[in-house]
Order: sequence, then structure tokens, then C-alpha cells
Amino acid sequence: MTMLVNKTAVIYGAAGAIGGGVARAFGDAGARVYLAGRSRARLEKVASDIGNADGLAEVDALDARAVGEHADAVAADAGCIDIALNAVSFPFVHGVPFADIDVEDVMHPLVSFLRCNLITTQAVARHMTARRSGTIVTLSTGASQYLLSGTLGYGTTGATIEIMTRRLAVELGPSGVRIVCLRPHAIADGPSHGSFAGPVFQARAAAAGKDVLLGGGASVINQYLAAGLVDELELQVVPLVLGGGARLFDGLGPDVQLEQVRAIEALGVTHLKYRVVR
Repeated sequence: MTMLVNKTAVIYGAAGAIGGGVARAFGDAGARVYLAGRSRARLEKVASDIGNADGLAEVDALDARAVGEHADAVAADAGCIDIALNAVSFPFVHGVPFADIDVEDVMHPLVSFLRCNLITTQAVARHMTARRSGTIVTLSTGASQYLLSGTLGYGTTGATIEIMTRRLAVELGPSGVRIVCLRPHAIADGPSHGSFAGPVFQARAAAAGKDVLLGGGASVINQYLAAGLVDELELQVVPLVLGGGARLFDGLGPDVQLEQVRAIEALGVTHLKYRVVR
């Protein structure tokens, strides 16, 4: 795939699950990829996966001067910056009711994520507006739309990033720069690349005495089975040959053992339920 040939992309938070995944995809699409993050070892792993990463740097995304100098160096080396993604993450308190949470725990993700996005956007926008071309991508979260107890800090943060992105579009659009906000949710290979979303919501559900229902295809299920985050598995088997696609249980080792709980046959479908044996 050569969709991004001759394009230069900067990924902030490239050592994380989302940033690393996007960096690999951009590399596959032919882009020149520059990686920035907090962990050099994890950045080097992503760079190795890409095979043609043009640069990696340990950068504190809350340090405006460091981010600005890094963006200047990338632009000088590559000649331009065409795409920038902020996938930087910060710890946050999740699942604590408002009556019990410290106000600082609410404010920490809000201030950190907002400041970080403003810093990286401003650093790359200077180079993009000069050429009247470029795309900036920010990330929100499904929590921005879910009105659930215990999501005040992170949910408000996501909603604020979405609002900020719309306002930045008004600022940067007349200069030829597009800025868009994506709201990722239930990413299939998140657990295998270091995402903490599974354990966070699993703990929240356990505390509430409820179950977490995960829906998806073979890729999603395989990832969560491999991460040890599945307790029960329900399958609807239909005798239809597709000729290709992802296979359920593909690549899973002998540690994943299933015990059949139920099998119900119906017209054109068999409903199966399994318990994951620990």
C-alpha cells in the first residue's frame, strides 16, 4: 500500500498501543514516520516493527520547548510535516464516585491531556500553515459520550478535547490545515500492545457486581483471550463458507482451555457457550 508515499508523519505517544499501531500502519502505507514518546525501549520496538522509521526521540509532550524543538528538527530533516497524531496518554482515576474522588484527580487528566494536545498542535501547525497544507489528528474517548458514575475526569477530558479540536479547526482551517478528532473504542489489538482499558473496565465491573460484555469478530476475541480477560465465550455457528478472513483461536497457545457449558441447535445456526478454564 502506497497511500502515504512522500508524506511525513509525526506520532506523539508512539510507544503506546494506539500510537504504535498508527505508526506501523503509516509505515506500511509508505510514509516517513518520526516517533516521539517517553520510553526509548518501546519506541525502538515500534521502529523495528516499521523497519523504516526515520527518527525516534524521547520527548516530554508537556514541555512546550522540547516539543517545538523536536518539530523543528523533523521539519528540517524531512522538509515538511504532513501529518501529526497526538496519542499521548496520562494516568487517571476511574470508577470512583464524585462524592469520594479528590478534585485534583478530576483535574489531572483534564489539564494534562488538554495542555499536551495544545502544545503538540501548535508545534506542528507552525510548519503546516507555512505550506498551507497538513493534517493534525487528536484522540478522544468513548467516555466522552457515556454518562456513567466514576467517569467524571476522563469523560470530561474526552469531551473537552473534542470541543478544543472543533475550535482549532476554525483557527487553522483558513491556513489550509485540517484538524480532526477521532473517538476510538474497543480496539481489537489494544491489550496485546499494552492498553490498560481491559483491566480498568474489568475492575470497574467487578466492583459493581456486573459483567463486561465484549462483542466482536475473531481478531477481537483472540486478543482478549490471549490477554486472559475472557471468562465466558458465546458463539453462534452458521454453516456459511466465506473463503477467507480471520480465524477464531488462531495463534492461541495451549494455555487457553475451554469447557463447553451449552449447545443449542436451531434452524441454520448452533448456539455454543464455553467457560474459559483458568
